[in-house]
Amino acid sequence: MHYSFEKYSENQGVYLNNPISAELNNHITPLFKVCFGDRFTLEYMHFLTLTDGIQINNVIIFSAEELVSELSTSQTSLELGSNGNMDAYKFCAIRNQYLVVNFFAHDDVFESFDTLPQLFDYIISISL
Repeated sequence: MHYSFEKYSENQGVYLNNPISAELNNHITPLFKVCFGDRFTLEYMHFLTLTDGIQINNVIIFSAEELVSELSTSQTSLELGSNGNMDAYKFCAIRNQYLVVNFFAHDDVFESFDTLPQLFDYIISISL
């Protein structure tokens, strides 16, 4: 799994957090699997081993602790981050896709992607 932001990590406007701790990884992996399945969990946990959240100019992808605080087993989607007050980024379990939605009206879908790296490619294309 390749995340395009790695090659931009030294650019101005790109801020990577430290990777997730093993202890937190062991705690949240089962939670994500129950709520959103194996594919999302594998992709998102791989991202967290590289950086626990990221900022690319105005785009922020939340840390694991921020996501866990919002997590419930009845959820069908999970907001992963946002681009200021314009777009929100989320994973939709029903569609099994990553979505770019209107920040104020999450039913208004602008883009959809099958994988997390595809979503990151989109974010980088609009942010740098």
